[in-house]
Amino acid sequence: MDRKIFITGDSWGVKEWTKSNYDDDSAAHRGLQTYFTDDGYQVHNKSSGGSSNKDSIIRLIDYLDENPALYNRDQDRIFWIVTDPIRDLRPYTFPTNKIENEIIVNNGWNNLITELFHRQCSRANYLAEQRNLKLHLIGGVVSFDPKEVASYKNLIPVLPSWHSLLLTDEERVLVPNRPVWNSQNSDIHIDEIKLKYIRSMGRKDLVEGVVNDLWEISEFHRRVHSNNKYFSLDHSHPDRYGHKLAYNEIIKWVD
Repeated sequence: MDRKIFITGDSWGVKEWTKSNYDDDSAAHRGLQTYFTDDGYQVHNKSSGGSSNKDSIIRLIDYLDENPALYNRDQDRIFWIVTDPIRDLRPYTFPTNKIENEIIVNNGWNNLITELFHRQCSRANYLAEQRNLKLHLIGGVVSFDPKEVASYKNLIPVLPSWHSLLLTDEERVLVPNRPVWNSQNSDIHIDEIKLKYIRSMGRKDLVEGVVNDLWEISEFHRRVHSNNKYFSLDHSHPDRYGHKLAYNEIIKWVD
């Protein structure tokens, strides 16, 4: 088969993760990549563990710019597995109080997550338009309402919430009612020092909301990832069967 699949994203696009293959992945199941390959597609996977959304798009664009004849818009598909938007603010400690100021400007943690999501969608949509690409979005660590990307003509929401696909009915009621939501803790810790800075800037009204928002994410992660069978191998990533369920939905946008 001549049709090609391009995947970019964070660790969710890399493989089936276990507690024993973080350092040695020579025998790891490759998740979505494996299923596409088994069905005869030529796969170019640019996913990378811990990647931000910005870096995922950069890797993809650089790869396509280096190989301009590789992508055929009419028959090939590009899938972007969207991750935690907060990673786009790395390095978190420079300039000083970067995260705290972003929380203040955006009036809270969840508003900040949504704003960062849109910043990167806008950028990805622009880059896709310049290169005549279509990007098919998969919600991994972060899930989103499809309405959030309706205005981006080059972004197609194929699986807005991989998480929700894997949840039981009991777990699904824990899903936050938000347009954009993280399913697991961010790798930036909002400690008392950061909260103190927010108070010192005259926005103590935001502190309780930030604490509650982060608790909600932590609680979802604790209750779902610790018990859901598809996350049983390392409690952070879907296993091969979780990848297969996602693949069954994604392939509908290819055939």
